[in-house]
Amino acid sequence: TGLLRQYQYYGGNNIDVRFVDVLPNSNEEIQAKRLGVEPRADRSEVGGRVVEQDVFMGARVSSTQDDAVLPFVDSDSSIEYQLTHSIATTTDKDRRITVGVVDTDTFFGGPQIEGRRVPWAYNQTLDYLKTQFKIKHIAQDDLRLYVENEPAEGEEIEEPKEAPDVLLVADPSSLADANTDALVSYMKDGNPVIFLADPLPFFWTSRNPLNIGVLNAPRQPRISQRSPYVQVLTSSFAPKADNGTCSRILNAIGAEWNNGQVAWSLIDPHPNFKGAWIDQSGQSAWPEYFGPYENAFVFVKNSGDHVAFNNDSSVSNGVKEMLFFYPGSVRQATDSKLTFTPLITLSKKSGTTQWEELTDVPTQIAQRFDRRTGRITREEERRPSQITGEDLRVLNPTPASYIDNNEHILAAHIHGENDGEIKVIFIADMDFVSDLYYEQISEDGLGQKLDNVSFLQNAIEVLAGEEAFVALRNRRPNPRTLDYIETQTEQFREDRAKAQEAIEKRIRDELQEEQDKLDAEAAKIEGDQSLSFFEKLQRTSQEASDAQRRFDLKKEKMDRELKIKIDQLRSEEQNNIRRTEGFVKMLAIAFAPLPAFLLGCLVYFYRSASERSQIKASRRV
Repeated sequence: TGLLRQYQYYGGNNIDVRFVDVLPNSNEEIQAKRLGVEPRADRSEVGGRVVEQDVFMGARVSSTQDDAVLPFVDSDSSIEYQLTHSIATTTDKDRRITVGVVDTDTFFGGPQIEGRRVPWAYNQTLDYLKTQFKIKHIAQDDLRLYVENEPAEGEEIEEPKEAPDVLLVADPSSLADANTDALVSYMKDGNPVIFLADPLPFFWTSRNPLNIGVLNAPRQPRISQRSPYVQVLTSSFAPKADNGTCSRILNAIGAEWNNGQVAWSLIDPHPNFKGAWIDQSGQSAWPEYFGPYENAFVFVKNSGDHVAFNNDSSVSNGVKEMLFFYPGSVRQATDSKLTFTPLITLSKKSGTTQWEELTDVPTQIAQRFDRRTGRITREEERRPSQITGEDLRVLNPTPASYIDNNEHILAAHIHGENDGEIKVIFIADMDFVSDLYYEQISEDGLGQKLDNVSFLQNAIEVLAGEEAFVALRNRRPNPRTLDYIETQTEQFREDRAKAQEAIEKRIRDELQEEQDKLDAEAAKIEGDQSLSFFEKLQRTSQEASDAQRRFDLKKEKMDRELKIKIDQLRSEEQNNIRRTEGFVKMLAIAFAPLPAFLLGCLVYFYRSASERSQIKASRRV
């Protein structure tokens, strides 16, 4: 209310502010809903009794040119930015940015069923963007309509459609060949593009990791047309361009991105948070089948001497903390002449994990009737996915992960001349603005807002050339953290990661020794000239069967040992963190009364000295 009165004061006759108190079952309530202001259920104590009622706290900004609606202003929203942006865009329609959302297999804008867009994995972010920008949905096959094409003989030249201010392409690896070429031409024409490229989309995996598994990852082929879910998981029936590597797009923007490599970090500013998951006992716990926590949840913030967010760029300046889910990394190509500006960078206490280690295809035992023998045989086969019908790809609970002491870039701003003017922001994750992000920052989860959506908004406005609101959005208090605890926590996690790496290396060496023994035994049989071909084949087959059985037993035993060791290391890490936090808490309790005690002593001695100075010397003892 106070902020609105300031708008009214500074605007004078140009702004008319009207306050509407919405009472239950009133005409004002009907009017508010008609205008797009949405109620939120609230339970509070009124007059000594608990009352549950709908609360309206939104705004509608209208002018002779356009209208804008803020359905509900959350407590963690930047109210000053939202109101200022709404006033500016409704009084000047040219300042309202149009964002083109390309339909890929990810369907950032939601799949279209029977002519209607259905809510999908990015619904909350999309709804918020609609309050700030004009959203235009573009089918990937329609990208060619936005670039100039050579007409066929006898055809007229067709003028390209008017391009949106910014094009958002989530999952560019799922574009078909012709559409990839059209997008490259579109970029070289100087049109701004935001890429969200994710080596491992985690949203649908988090819904049901054991049955759904990993869906639509760049390393996976496009879902078959035989799947009953093809309409909502496939945007084109043509094969993926460049086998999902985005090589043509990367060459155009002078960047390198591995479509099967995730980046992770040991920095964890929230050591007591392990995700908003509830186990069967009703307790919050990290699910083992989600993979290692530091691989899945990557918190990014400035820590110690490391500056995670580039303060020299308008996109990342003012960003305090973000959360990514299995992100990738991008870097500048060695022969690139474009300007490559890192926006978000992990510290050297980080590493990468490859697709082959990160995921696995589980097997199952299938029983089949052998007509020749009349018996039922048991065979091991790969488990199929309930969604695609293809091989099920699940996350590996214990992948090999190593600290490589490199700074991995999660987002970069790329611009310059490369057979055309390039204006691109490349972000190596998609889940950071999915509904999964909102679940984790809810009151049942982390309980605080991060800068994920603000960063995406910054990227859109900077590429569109509208930077006036970026600084306004980032104006908010920055709470201080306990640097000592964060430093100690990072050290504990680094020690645990190095110990885990040593154990994994020892187990790999032992398994390699078993493999070498098998190879040596096979070579010995092959070199025995006294054996016939069929005897060699029989003995080799028998030795291979026995050795494989010994190898499988040893591998199973070592996998159990590795899991136990990792659990012990994690337990030791958490114990060290708790001891450090307990020590700091004890110091805080012990030193809390010290300032008051010292002040009391100072006042006592001051008053005592003042009283004694007024006593005659003859009366003093």
